[in-house]
Amino acid sequence: MLFRIFLLLTFSFLGVSIAAWWNSPYLIERVLRSELAANGFDVPSFVMDRPHSWLIEIDSIFLVSQDMEIELSNVVIKPFDTGSPHISVAAKRARIESISRQQDSETSPDWQSLIESINTSTGLLPRYGAVEQLQWCLEECLAGTLRWNRSDTLIDAQFHIPDQNMFAAFLWSRQKSSISMTGYSDHLFMGQVEFVTGEEEIMIHGDGRYLSQTGPLNIDGEFPLNYQLEMESFSATLKGAIPLDGTVSIEAIKQQLDATLSISGEPYWQVDTGEIRLSSKRPVAMDIRIQQGVLTPLLTEALDIKLVTPFLEQSILTLSSGTGCSIEENIGCSAALASLSSVKDSYAVAASFTALQFNQEGESWRLLGTAEVNLAEGDEALLSSMMELELDNSNMVAKVKSVNVLGLQSEDAEIKHNLVTGKGRGRIRLMSAAADTQEIINYLQIPDLSASNGELSLEADLVWKVRSGEMKIELVSLISATELDVAYGEYQLLAGEINMRLAGWPRLKSTQPVKMSWREFDMGVPIEDINMAFDLVLDPKTNEISLTGRSLDAAVFNGHVSSSDFAYELVSRSGYANLTLVQLKLDQILALQEEDFQSTGKISGSVPVQVNQGKLNVSKGKISAIDPGGFIRYSPSQAVANLVAQNEQLKVVVDTMSDFQYHSLDAELEYSPEGNLVARTALKGSNPSFENGREIHLNLKVEENLATLLKSLRLSDELSGKLGEKAKSGVR
Repeated sequence: MLFRIFLLLTFSFLGVSIAAWWNSPYLIERVLRSELAANGFDVPSFVMDRPHSWLIEIDSIFLVSQDMEIELSNVVIKPFDTGSPHISVAAKRARIESISRQQDSETSPDWQSLIESINTSTGLLPRYGAVEQLQWCLEECLAGTLRWNRSDTLIDAQFHIPDQNMFAAFLWSRQKSSISMTGYSDHLFMGQVEFVTGEEEIMIHGDGRYLSQTGPLNIDGEFPLNYQLEMESFSATLKGAIPLDGTVSIEAIKQQLDATLSISGEPYWQVDTGEIRLSSKRPVAMDIRIQQGVLTPLLTEALDIKLVTPFLEQSILTLSSGTGCSIEENIGCSAALASLSSVKDSYAVAASFTALQFNQEGESWRLLGTAEVNLAEGDEALLSSMMELELDNSNMVAKVKSVNVLGLQSEDAEIKHNLVTGKGRGRIRLMSAAADTQEIINYLQIPDLSASNGELSLEADLVWKVRSGEMKIELVSLISATELDVAYGEYQLLAGEINMRLAGWPRLKSTQPVKMSWREFDMGVPIEDINMAFDLVLDPKTNEISLTGRSLDAAVFNGHVSSSDFAYELVSRSGYANLTLVQLKLDQILALQEEDFQSTGKISGSVPVQVNQGKLNVSKGKISAIDPGGFIRYSPSQAVANLVAQNEQLKVVVDTMSDFQYHSLDAELEYSPEGNLVARTALKGSNPSFENGREIHLNLKVEENLATLLKSLRLSDELSGKLGEKAKSGVR
């Protein structure tokens, strides 16, 4: 616009020169007013003194057009050189201010017409021009110094802004033009843009670089999210085109410009939602596509982003090359692939996201995608899951397509979370064969335990709340098993049922007594119809699985064993049980011996059992016969008979036990961790065939390696079972 004014002054120079020859400011003013009015300018104010020779000095001139106000002072118009047909125009001060009006696109010229007009007019522009103090105000004001030189083919203009230490140079020719800018102070920036006029479009190519010399440039704000940006340097390249038949206006340029802006640098940026923070100091390289008013930034290299949440620690989110957005009135973003690696306590989290789509319309936004999540502890894979993600404003829903928890499969799981309230919940339902639980058993480090049969069901609900950067979690789970067969060391438990309800996190406790039953416990002696109720504590973090008994009842030797005082820790295999024996049949107990016994009667008693690392110990166990007693008839083997023949005292005992009618039987039991059972037994009764049936008191010390005996019985049962199976299948 300023060039146009000086161009009009040039057009008027011939008439002004004639008026000056007549030494008449009035004629000069009339000539200028006429020429300026013909080009859309009113002249509300014009002040000048009488000219001297060919030198014209205008004290001040105020011009008003449809969209601009221009005020010039101390304007000097004179020949460029002595005897030269060219002139120079200089002004001490110039002020240009935009008048905001709605631009009529129908009256705006196109680029072809504008370029042709400039090319036609530049030959008439003064050979030299200068404005010592220029203030140019559009939306903001720039203040500086302007100078230009014109040759027959080129216009060279320079604009200097001292306050910002910025220098701009503008070169114009018929085919190729350019603008270069350099600024320096606390921040240094350099850039150049070239314009090449083709047959149908103006081709644009630009390069620029920014460098902070004293400290990073800081930009921050709070809308739509809290954000912060610090930059010390970046470089940019612009390649594009504008059609020659396009309209010359800001709005039209937004729609007509077809370009790519390539940016690279190492900024620090941060976006904070209060609960989640994203930040990065990594190099950024992206292309920004500009087409029909739509900005499409696209990462040309993968970008690592630091993620901080109450859920995870040391998290890195990586966006793949090709991640981009489409920005116009609404925003849409997509990523073919993004990955997350993180740590939470001793757990490692890895996730990959595909087909991510983000859309924002006004204040509403939505994120969709597919995620594959893996959780591990050391080298142990704990969980893997495929899920569909949907984040709608502040509400996140993850619908799980499949999940594998330590070998257990499920297709029924869901996660919900609200970013504003910090509240969320998750649920999972799974059913599996008990044989598939071996990975869980190994993870819990329960030694010597395995499951071979049965069905397992798990229902778990997890709720959490995030407050002040801390996360509180509560888990409620219902676990049940049916027809469960397990092996625990050398022992077999068959046809079991379990029902438990656990709550807490990470330490889980039963909220009501755990119910457990087994049809049979094979320890060499058949123990049947076992029913238990106990409190359970499970803490994977400290590797604790402990139970505290409430009730225990089992059928053994046609009687019962019960307890309400017992405890056991599965991992260390240690605990205790105070057992009560009720009406155990003596003949079934003596049948364990290899000797030939016949007996009647029942016994009851109490046996305190200690377990240390799987080893049993009994001290001061007591059993007694129930009135009225019974009989014991012992038929010694030939080996015992030979031994008795050599020992008179032993012969008396054997003879007495051949038909001993007892009314009192008391025994004190000791059992060592090595498996040795010692029973100090006191018998009172008589043998009708011995010494006329007089009262006899026998004190016996019976020693037996019960562990070896039970093991032999288990092996015998196992061998018998295998022989029976072969017999049924016809194998000989």
